Amino acid sequence: LLAGLVSLILFDLPNKNLPIAKEFVTISTENGKQLKHTLPDGSIVWLNGATKLIYPTKFANCREVNLEGEAYFEVAKDKKHPFRINSGVVKICVLGTGFNVHAYAADKYIITTLVHGNIILETSAKFKGGVNKISMSPGQQLGTFNTNGKIVKEQVNSCLYISWINGIYRFKEENFEQIALMLGRNFNLNIHFNDEELKLNRYTGAFKKTDDALKILRFINLSTPICYSKNGNDIYISKKH
Repeated sequence: LLAGLVSLILFDLPNKNLPIAKEFVTISTENGKQLKHTLPDGSIVWLNGATKLIYPTKFANCREVNLEGEAYFEVAKDKKHPFRINSGVVKICVLGTGFNVHAYAADKYIITTLVHGNIILETSAKFKGGVNKISMSPGQQLGTFNTNGKIVKEQVNSCLYISWINGIYRFKEENFEQIALMLGRNFNLNIHFNDEELKLNRYTGAFKKTDDALKILRFINLSTPICYSKNGNDIYISKKH
């Protein structure tokens, strides 16, 4: 279940948001894989599939990392050295807390869910909604949608959004397109729609990492008649006529 790649980059600055350092470490996971990793300050991070995290081998005054994908952080407390995550148009600042960040480049949003502690989320000038600074409390979730500059803040059951750590993936009123991306990352599949309208259908449910992707499609077929076929790592979905 836990598998990933760790590499050391010498004399390289992978992102201008990261502080200047001589050495960086890149940890990454492939589709369908997860990785638990301890950072130099003792913070623990769980990486979901198709995720990459970059951090310096030694933190300076600010503990700063770059994330692309999805990860859950348990940040070691250190009031003198704040912890920052750069992810697309969002920066998350914390001292010591537990939270989940969903920030895949292919998705149309970044979702931050706070489990315990407190964090401050900042959007950059590149965000269509402009620069914002928002405080979050435990149980709150913040969605930033760069397609329209919208920010949505709501109270949620945070346990639902970190259950992937234990191999359970939940979705609530999620559209079929996003569910397909989730299935693709977790089962190493490429899912193709032959009908664009199907992508807009919304579903609520859950699946286990040990399930078969076709089992989830059979569940969806109960409410929306669909046809699907599998060829290697490719799945093709169309309406049932």
